Amino acid sequence: MAAAWCLAIHFALPAAAHATDMVFREIGAQNGLEGRAITDVLVDAEGFIWAASREGLYRYDGYRAEVFLPDAADPYAISDSDLRALYQGGDGSIWVSANTGGLNRFDPATGRFEVFRHDPGDPGSLSYDSVYSVVEDRAGDLWVGTQFGLNRLDRATGRFTRFRHDGEDRGSLAHDYVFDVALARDGSVWAATVGGGLSRRHPEAARFEKFDLAAVTGNAGHNDVFAVIESDAGYVWAGTRAGLLRVHPATGEVREAGASGPDEELVITTLAQGPEGRLWLGTLAHGVLVFDPGSWNLAPANPAPLGSEGQLPALPQLRLA
Repeated sequence: MAAAWCLAIHFALPAAAHATDMVFREIGAQNGLEGRAITDVLVDAEGFIWAASREGLYRYDGYRAEVFLPDAADPYAISDSDLRALYQGGDGSIWVSANTGGLNRFDPATGRFEVFRHDPGDPGSLSYDSVYSVVEDRAGDLWVGTQFGLNRLDRATGRFTRFRHDGEDRGSLAHDYVFDVALARDGSVWAATVGGGLSRRHPEAARFEKFDLAAVTGNAGHNDVFAVIESDAGYVWAGTRAGLLRVHPATGEVREAGASGPDEELVITTLAQGPEGRLWLGTLAHGVLVFDPGSWNLAPANPAPLGSEGQLPALPQLRLA
């Protein structure tokens, strides 16, 4: 997923005149947030704003941003400063995906980080130290997408089960490069892979079901999936190197919602569902787009500039990592 090169974070507060409008305020170096490449933002259950960046992890309390950086002398420090994604678990833990530092768990009660790394001699360790995404399932276990396999972390034992692609096994993971992971309402885990389309695993199943998006659409770029979500309507949406696809999870029917044109690619790096079922798309070169499933219309988001008084409709959280 392409990095979002940002000088600051903008956060929104309701405008006095219109409850649906938002006034954007800047959080930047003047507030202690000096990271220039923000890759993900999370508002936790306590209201803190967390920002993952290429220069460390920041926590903003409304006044100042505290930075968390690696420290070789501190065994409870974060493992890496080059970070990708953030996720809050049901117990309040903040999970941080690192570029080369594995997976970090921040415990709000102790202020300490627990680090999960790949160990070549331990098959119960993380499969690879380049982590892209994390999601928690109904049992409280974590599914972790890495550049070299999908992992399930058993929270009770602290051990990982690795899921890899096997060309001889049709029930294996579609591809080892797992860029995003999502949990559906039926408990299924969806893995977005770069090179293999989508994989789905039901809670009771021991095998994966593969959705070869390139074979259905005739466009090889659709098998490079960077974002996957389930909408309130029950469809699964895939943001790919060649546009946006809607997948019917029961029938496997695929419909193109926004596709690359002959002259330029529509590379979708992140997806979020907003008000009234609309989808907000973070793209590599086209800014933020909005897709309305009702009208099947894809258009740029409100182009009003982000400034001290710029107003936009309420936005869902978008991850640009």
